[in-house]
Amino acid sequence: MDANQIKLVKDSWGYVLINKKDAAEVFYKRLFEVAPGVRSMFPDNLDEQAKKLVSAISLVVAKLDKLDEVLDQVKYLGKKHTNEYGAKPEHYPVVAKTLIEVLAAGNGDSWTDDHEAAWSLALTTVAKAMIEAGQE
Repeated sequence: MDANQIKLVKDSWGYVLINKKDAAEVFYKRLFEVAPGVRSMFPDNLDEQAKKLVSAISLVVAKLDKLDEVLDQVKYLGKKHTNEYGAKPEHYPVVAKTLIEVLAAGNGDSWTDDHEAAWSLALTTVAKAMIEAGQE
């Protein structure tokens, strides 16, 4: 990712940091609408899960310019998602698309195609590492 793409991701992630609870609720509601089959992979009460999601993405967003520093943590999450939760490679694009939809809605008029492209690249990079780790 280039410096501008990293800035776009970091700036637009600010919406989630300000609206953590609401953003997570919207994310999970939308995820379960588009992929109802994944609902069983999550606890009934999503409060703790929402905190984990925001925390994990925040870590990656903060280190986008030094992704190698968090790669071991990303791979650990990939193994955990596969082995403990049953995540499959086809789940990752659905999660990414849903997250981008939530970010676009939350950022409103300031959201651009460049934001979407930057987020797509970031999420694809992370998903690739998680999927590969889960298949090891």
